[in-house]
Amino acid sequence: MTKIFRVAKLELQILFYSPIAWVVLIIFMIQGGMALADSLFAEETSQQLAYELSNLTNKIFAGKLGFFSTILRKIYLYIPLLTMGIISREISSGSIKLIQSSPVTNLQVVLGKYLALLLYGFGFIVILGGLVLTAGLAVDHMDYGYMVSALLGIYLLIAAYSAIGLLMSSLTSYQIVAAISTLAVLAALNYVGVLAQGNEVLREVTYWLSLAGRTDHFINGMISSKDALYFILVIIMFVGLTVMKMGEGRVVRSSVAQVLRYVAFIGVVVVAGYVSSIPQFSKFLDLSRFQANTLTSNSKAVISQLDQPVHMTTYANILHPHGRLATLKWRKFDEKQFEQLTRFIPSMTNSYVLYYDHVPVYADSSVNILDRAQKAALALGLDFSQVLSPEELKRVVDLKKETTGFVRFVHHGQDSVPLRMFMDAQAYPSESEIASALKLFVTPSPVIGFLTGHDERSPSKLGDKSYNKVLLELTNRNALINQGFTIRELTLQELEHGDTNLAVLVIADPYQAFTEPEQAVVKRYIQRGGNICLMSEPGKAHLINPLLADLPVKIQEGQVYQLSKDLDLDLVQATPPKAMVDKFGFSKKKKSIIALSGATSIAVAPLLGDYHYEPILLSNATSSWKDKVDIAAMDAQHLPASLPHSSSVMAAVLTKAKQKIMVVGDADIWSNGELSRNNLNTVNGEFATQLFKWFSDGEFPVDITRPTPLDNKILVERTHIEYMKYAWAGALPLLLGIIGALLLIKRKQK
Repeated sequence: MTKIFRVAKLELQILFYSPIAWVVLIIFMIQGGMALADSLFAEETSQQLAYELSNLTNKIFAGKLGFFSTILRKIYLYIPLLTMGIISREISSGSIKLIQSSPVTNLQVVLGKYLALLLYGFGFIVILGGLVLTAGLAVDHMDYGYMVSALLGIYLLIAAYSAIGLLMSSLTSYQIVAAISTLAVLAALNYVGVLAQGNEVLREVTYWLSLAGRTDHFINGMISSKDALYFILVIIMFVGLTVMKMGEGRVVRSSVAQVLRYVAFIGVVVVAGYVSSIPQFSKFLDLSRFQANTLTSNSKAVISQLDQPVHMTTYANILHPHGRLATLKWRKFDEKQFEQLTRFIPSMTNSYVLYYDHVPVYADSSVNILDRAQKAALALGLDFSQVLSPEELKRVVDLKKETTGFVRFVHHGQDSVPLRMFMDAQAYPSESEIASALKLFVTPSPVIGFLTGHDERSPSKLGDKSYNKVLLELTNRNALINQGFTIRELTLQELEHGDTNLAVLVIADPYQAFTEPEQAVVKRYIQRGGNICLMSEPGKAHLINPLLADLPVKIQEGQVYQLSKDLDLDLVQATPPKAMVDKFGFSKKKKSIIALSGATSIAVAPLLGDYHYEPILLSNATSSWKDKVDIAAMDAQHLPASLPHSSSVMAAVLTKAKQKIMVVGDADIWSNGELSRNNLNTVNGEFATQLFKWFSDGEFPVDITRPTPLDNKILVERTHIEYMKYAWAGALPLLLGIIGALLLIKRKQK
């Protein structure tokens, strides 16, 4: 060890007695200081503009656009400059022969030089650590767990880059060639992951060799054993190859023996790396404050109840917009999206079935589907003989209910549930959809029954007045069908004589009056303790109130209006009382509006009996009023000067023991048209989800909420951020330059 340290000390002296080492650190410090200041400036500006800030540590430092990613995009340029001469200068000057004839082994020489690079690389980490501590003065309650894992990941990356540069320097006597070769190898290792993705065997090898994305977990606050071991194995491989190259002159071997020796060594390292990346052997340590990279406790509780093997089958229509994600070229990317799940179910297996069929909405049915499929297979690089036709697929599975799109089925023993892809920016199911799907294996799906027979609102139609978007739209991740609920339409006869094990019965805006026998059926359902949600429109009180005859609430006559500069008078912008926000988990964002387009109010009787009454939506007390006259089309300027402004109850709930009853003075609240509104920032969809979650006793969707982040405020003003920028991009680099210059002058004088 003493000889290794002496070699390292000598190399460090050589490094710091040359301008390049000082220039690299100075440039790195300037770039880091400017990048951090720019990020802080952006957040401070948002704060000054009264935008709501949240989770600043993650936003400033993590992710593909964060500070650490910015640093990683620059740092690979510096390492070749440092490593290019570490061995090549020995070769070019001839001193390598003196070293090899001295009482120092090749291993000691290589390890000593590599240790010097590691010690120099630690200088980058010291600078980053200083920047992190400076940011801690600017960000309230900064999450330092992110910093620890990110600095570790960056240091491992620097160490890997240094090992690669070490080998390249040993292969040539020209320093510039060594630098260029190092850059070429780094580029190749970042690109190699996309090679041979069509071959299932080679794909695993090239994907493991790839450097791309290896620091993603680290900079997002989590230490991954497979990524840490990857860096360690890459270091071992390139340092080992350097030792082997240095020893070529001491032992005579044939060319074949030399090649086999290198291949065997690389093969052992690659096999070790592949084994270390198997899910069963992978370990993770989430250092973020609230375990942001880990499934929530409720999701883990669901997984702990699964007592049979889990398998996921993906059925991908190659004509679907997401179809390419299941092809071999995208297979590793696709599997990576479920990495958080496989961490807790490491034995989960996957299979893929590719097929073609007409895709409603996304394809022209008049075009020859076989011809389109063959062209798609050619474009995606597929063997068309491995793609199932519509007829062949039907013999395997019926995907008619899934609109022949892109869907996965999760199998648990003999049971299976769909896990869909969505037509939004994220596309893949999130923790909420995954956890809710898995919970269906251990908990019955709550059934929402929609009464039919009186021209009520439809849960399945696509019209503006219907509820398909919030209930049954397969490509909408927030639709209740994707959150674990089952939606049924049922008649009064089925309600009376059939299976009435409903989470809630919904009666939405009937157009025809209920006969007395029909009213009796609904009343008996309520008397049995059934949950019910009744929704009415203005002028329909006479249709709903007979069903409420035994309850202490009624739909009022007339309509509620609200003054607005730009919106119609009949658009009521309601909000839940603060107590209801906490009880039901409604959005706590400022100005969380529930839009009610044409709504009436709810009245409560003085005597509630055994029921507990709570209003859950209120109109604005200063700008809304009730009126029996339809004035929706009237211009606000022609209204009377004095209006009886008051807050009206727009929706209310009654509870008795386990029974839950909700009455809403608007049936458009969850309609397709309302959820497509773009002239007002509303949370109607979230309101629906939380209320039906209440009806299901909190079973679905699975609660994946985390504690509110603490790092939500910038503590300093712009001038202080400017001082930080001047310090890290000006004063400190200048000081470092002066120290380096004095040292170099002193060395030259000697």
